[in-house]
Amino acid sequence: MVQSGDSRVTGEIRGQVVDATDGSHLDGTVVVLDGTDRSTLTNRAGEFRFTGLAEGAYSVVVTRIGFEAHREVVSVATGEVARLEIRMISAVLLGEGLVVEARRHRRARALGEQFESDRIANMLSAEQIADNTDTNLAEALQRVPGITMDDASDEGGVVSMRGLPAAFTTVLINGQRMPSISSTGRGTVVGIINAEAVESIEVMKAVTPDMDAESTGGAINMRTRRFSGGGRIFRIGGEGGMHHAEQQLPSFNASGVWGDQVGRVGLIIDGSIRRTNPYSNELNTGGWFNAEIGGEQVRLPGQVRQNFHSAARTRYTLNATADFDAAEHSRLHVRASVNETRDFRTNAQYRFNRLQFADPNTVASARGEHYGRFYDYSFHMNSLSAGGEHQLGRALLDWSGTLARAGSAAPYIRATFRRDGLAFGYRNEEGLFPILEASGSQNEFDPSTYRMIDLRTRNDRDRDADRSLNLNFELPFQLSGESHSLKFGSRYGSRDKMRQRDYDRWEGFDANIPMSVFSNGEANYDFLRGRYAFGPRLDRGLTDRFIAENLDQLVLNENYARAATDVNSYRAAEEIGAAFGMATVNVGRVRMVGGVRWERTDIQYEGNEVIYDMRGNYVSTSPLSAQQGYDGFFPSLQTRILLGSTSTLRLAATRTMARPSFYDLVPYEEVNPDNGIINRGNPELRPSFIRNLDASIERYLPSQAGLVSLGVFHKDVDSYITEQLFIETEGQWAGFPVRRPVNGLDATVWGVEATWVQDLSFLPGALAGLGVSTNYTFTDSEADYGEDVRQLVIGDRSIPIPGMSRHMANVAVSWSQGGFFANLSNNYRSEYLTSVGNAADGSTDEYMSGRSRLDLKVRQDFSERFLRLGSGALTLEATNLLDSDYRRFVGDRDQVSRLRTSFRTVRLGFVIDL
Repeated sequence: MVQSGDSRVTGEIRGQVVDATDGSHLDGTVVVLDGTDRSTLTNRAGEFRFTGLAEGAYSVVVTRIGFEAHREVVSVATGEVARLEIRMISAVLLGEGLVVEARRHRRARALGEQFESDRIANMLSAEQIADNTDTNLAEALQRVPGITMDDASDEGGVVSMRGLPAAFTTVLINGQRMPSISSTGRGTVVGIINAEAVESIEVMKAVTPDMDAESTGGAINMRTRRFSGGGRIFRIGGEGGMHHAEQQLPSFNASGVWGDQVGRVGLIIDGSIRRTNPYSNELNTGGWFNAEIGGEQVRLPGQVRQNFHSAARTRYTLNATADFDAAEHSRLHVRASVNETRDFRTNAQYRFNRLQFADPNTVASARGEHYGRFYDYSFHMNSLSAGGEHQLGRALLDWSGTLARAGSAAPYIRATFRRDGLAFGYRNEEGLFPILEASGSQNEFDPSTYRMIDLRTRNDRDRDADRSLNLNFELPFQLSGESHSLKFGSRYGSRDKMRQRDYDRWEGFDANIPMSVFSNGEANYDFLRGRYAFGPRLDRGLTDRFIAENLDQLVLNENYARAATDVNSYRAAEEIGAAFGMATVNVGRVRMVGGVRWERTDIQYEGNEVIYDMRGNYVSTSPLSAQQGYDGFFPSLQTRILLGSTSTLRLAATRTMARPSFYDLVPYEEVNPDNGIINRGNPELRPSFIRNLDASIERYLPSQAGLVSLGVFHKDVDSYITEQLFIETEGQWAGFPVRRPVNGLDATVWGVEATWVQDLSFLPGALAGLGVSTNYTFTDSEADYGEDVRQLVIGDRSIPIPGMSRHMANVAVSWSQGGFFANLSNNYRSEYLTSVGNAADGSTDEYMSGRSRLDLKVRQDFSERFLRLGSGALTLEATNLLDSDYRRFVGDRDQVSRLRTSFRTVRLGFVIDL
């Protein structure tokens, strides 16, 4: 073969690498000119280029994990371009034949991309998501090692990585940061995005210098579809089913994808609509207290609250991408993502409080209250980005600009009714919720005995606008027969965050308005699967009619309206500038990616100080503002060592940060003698800085579309933000307890992650169709709560970080044969601390108990010959087969503070590829 050092350097080789299964482009594939020191990686269009070649024959070797190596000899002539199209054949085998199932092939590609990555990461393909019953991306992400989903609602919202708060994780769409609809923090609510909306997800657990420094837990990059060759795409699908609660509630989803090459533009559009009906029952105590009754010390609940939740939720997703070949070495792209959710919620609550115990088993007197709430939520998270890639000789210049907006609006109505003089029998069976049993012939739910005491209306609005500009320059070069690169870049981002609350409380009612005027009169005696009774609920239509006819005759409570509105509203503006330099160095089987990132943050905040007099009456609101700035350097080094053709060892050392939540920084102050608490923001908060160490070892199993890995991580967190509790010592509020966030803790987090994914094709007979996908994560943490942070706690304490489970696991067993596929999966999360109490012995700490969710997905594929229109499939999904409950408890596990149940859902569906 001709060496590239020949003087006649006028020839060129250009080529494209595609997947032989579906014709899609393979980016990041290694291409080597055998016998020379020249090598390169394919770009996102699967293309590669070698310039300055002497005339002669060259052997082009293409390798990618999960595919058979390809070797091809090509002749280069003086002044000409030799062109190649290389079709890579999958290495995923079943017995002695090639597996053509897209599901297994795409999983193999995703695992291969994970194995080849320069970062410690996990990859999740659309096919892997479709193998499960997940309805949104939060539910899909909890299948990834180290990720947990927020358990606070009936469907997933935000996610957390490695036990750290959601704000410690950066969420990206196509590499661009997404804003948040959280009213207080920075966590991105990925639960509003349908599971069908992405082509793949990359979960990066250790940062490189070209990533945001606040990705302490990690970064989640959701990649939408792009047209990658292989012919026109047209796919439609849908599902319908029932949510098996006390009421049988319908649910459905429909989705479609279209893509094609139109001239020099590759277009793809996909959309989905999903309707669900989250439904749950819940009980709360509002806390436990010690009491002495008849000379006996007993532990009793402060109240018993019964809650009924239901919603009609519709999520819409639309993504569009256009890739334009502007010139032979220049590409432009435009990407748009629209995600909307409409949510009509009903909440009914019966609260029995002011419990007066005659003995440990008898409540002699109690008050009953009913709250009827109606919410009309709307959420959106949308983005529009444009960018380009330009090859300048051997160098690559890329740029992008993004405008992303997220927001929510939540009009709200609440009517409150009350009655006194109730009496109950009381018992608390271990592990169950406290039970109040009506005495004699008393009907504690009779709506004619409840009288209206107030009406509240509210409108919550949140907005987060995120704008960014990115510019990167990469220069590959050869040294000592190895390929290396230098990369430099900069980023500018601005963020505008707004929360506006408009609260009104209306009074002046006729004292004789009974709840029966608003009620449909229907009682539910199957509450929490028949364990408890539940009374009539308000009717939305009757409530709306009452408001329309009577609101102008009612009196607005100015104290409540001004205080609740002003203290809960704020604005924030944040600007971030960043620059980085990094190098990728290859030495034999070792690849190192290292460098440093610098970030500068400037913030301005506006909030309110709300003052009451000593009788609890509203006095005034004063606007407050503050600003601050900080910067820092964030070095990182990741090393990948090949231990063989299919095994690798990864090591990483990085420095990251976690910015304070928006609301914590707002300079607000609420002084309210009515509840005896002073709440303050803290504009002096600084970010937390974290030192991260990661190590993992992976073995890829190409012939079984599998991977076995084991990883460990350790994080030292400086100045972790927590809530400070102390007693005010000066001024008119001396003696009042104060709550405010402070940089008060140093914390340590460490853990272990293990994964095993494999098709058991080596087993005999029908067992060869079995497959396993399992992962387990252990995390532990230690945070020191000293008296300087929580002065209301006696003595120092060392406890876990709230929200962190020690054990997390996913276990899935699948079986496929011919066109049939079934997957039974279980997601488990152990108990975790939700809030820290004020008792040094931990007796007032609140925990969420552990929970498992068992799901089933079944699919039967049909060929084009059978359907006559195209290939397709029928699907069956069943979620939460065990009807798992959520339980919170205080101190001891028999002091249940919250019990919530959700119900199974069954759906039938179809998919057609035309």
